Amino acid sequence: MRAQLLKRGHQVRDYPWSSYPAYLKPRAERPRWLRVDRVLGEAGIPKDSPAGREEFGKRMELRRWEDDDEMYQKIRRGWVLGSDEFRAELLDAVKTPNREHTSGDELRQSEEQRAEHIVREELRKLGWTTQQLRTILKSDRRKLKIARRLRTETTMTWTWITTRLHTGVWRHLANELRKIET
Repeated sequence: MRAQLLKRGHQVRDYPWSSYPAYLKPRAERPRWLRVDRVLGEAGIPKDSPAGREEFGKRMELRRWEDDDEMYQKIRRGWVLGSDEFRAELLDAVKTPNREHTSGDELRQSEEQRAEHIVREELRKLGWTTQQLRTILKSDRRKLKIARRLRTETTMTWTWITTRLHTGVWRHLANELRKIET
């Protein structure tokens, strides 16, 4: 709709490259994998019925003609539209992403969230705060253990890890981890 691929005489349901038309069909005519209850519920429509689907269709047509540049700017500039909590839920759901349908930004944010989770978990085990992490020696074995875990369980860069763990330059950290391995 935003790209104006539908002409004035067409309805949203006429666009062939969307699953939207299937949401308007009766359950027996939809693909079995398609769940409409959540979408209808989010729209405030309590039931998957002919009346409910008709109301949903009307609302989508109305949205087509809304002119909310601020809302569309958010969509253009990011891969997710919603609150920080919603973004966190989506990122958490990208545990094993389908790389064919997932962009680099989504994967990077998901990996960063996973890495942050690991850091928080390890700090909790050690009884450290993020503030204390700054004061502990760069080559402290406990810090190196966290770094090793980050390197093996995530795709975070050396630079990200050294910055997050306050371990100095990334080459120093890489060398310290090599010493431990040998």
